[in-house]
Amino acid sequence: MVTKFVGILPLTRAFDFDPRDGMYITLLMSTGLTFGTISALFGLTNHIIDQRQYTILVTAVIGSAVVPTLIAQRWFQPSALPFSGIIDRAKAKAVANHVPFEAHVIAGHAVSSIVEFIQRGGYDLLVIGYMGHSALYNRIIGSTTDRLVELAPCEVMVVK
Repeated sequence: MVTKFVGILPLTRAFDFDPRDGMYITLLMSTGLTFGTISALFGLTNHIIDQRQYTILVTAVIGSAVVPTLIAQRWFQPSALPFSGIIDRAKAKAVANHVPFEAHVIAGHAVSSIVEFIQRGGYDLLVIGYMGHSALYNRIIGSTTDRLVELAPCEVMVVK
């Protein structure tokens, strides 16, 4: 965890993240949760470890992620403020072109939060950008855009 922390924090500074946001990202990324669970699963599926060892490893990985996650959530939780500049620029463009503008910042799992927001608001169109990932990433994980096209309770326009 320490090596990830030491490696990630300077990158957040190099990419001009707000110090608070940089610490939040660093704490969450330094847990090793994803790599630890994938490594344990690899060991189990390739018969390197047994079910009991897998259970112990996953429990330890999850347990080791709790403290940095709690610290990040308690003292470094980002606010919607980092988006204010983006929202201001979008609003200025919309107003200049006489387009009605409404902005909402929603926290939570992207797909389920957006779907719930659409349902509550009764919207009939979702306009969403598409960010290309590698073919491998899309095949294994998929994309938020793909999921929203599938699950949104309204028409979806994807802008590339």
